Amino acid sequence: MQIEGTYKMKAPREAVFQAMMNPDILSKAIPGCEKLVHLGDNKYEMSIKIGVAAVKGTYAGKIQLDDIVVPESYKMAVEGSAFPGAIKGLVVIRLADEGGNTNVSYSGDVQVSGTIAAVGTRFMGMTAKMLVGKFFDGFAKEIGKASA
Repeated sequence: MQIEGTYKMKAPREAVFQAMMNPDILSKAIPGCEKLVHLGDNKYEMSIKIGVAAVKGTYAGKIQLDDIVVPESYKMAVEGSAFPGAIKGLVVIRLADEGGNTNVSYSGDVQVSGTIAAVGTRFMGMTAKMLVGKFFDGFAKEIGKASA
């Protein structure tokens, strides 16, 4: 399943990039995040509780950041599993200046397996879009707190 989108952050690109590398800020912004631990070498361990139809469960997994170009872009590989199935994805995140604000764009591919795959691509696409939207809403609030 392909995912992509763009969000405008009301903060300079450098501040947005630094916040995206901060596990404390991310753990507050990620919907259902119970744990996000930096393991070193741009690797993280996570636990996320999601409760949307057949996607319900506590997913344990890992995040790996690669090809980091400060403050412009990076690749994020994510994998996690829970009782309903597994999720694996690779996403490219790009940041661009726009008059003191930052456009954050993402594009990538997400694969699901197990029971959650049975709900269909359309439902998974809507769920992914909803969760990404919640993340960026929470992330914008956290950036606002950090700059206040």
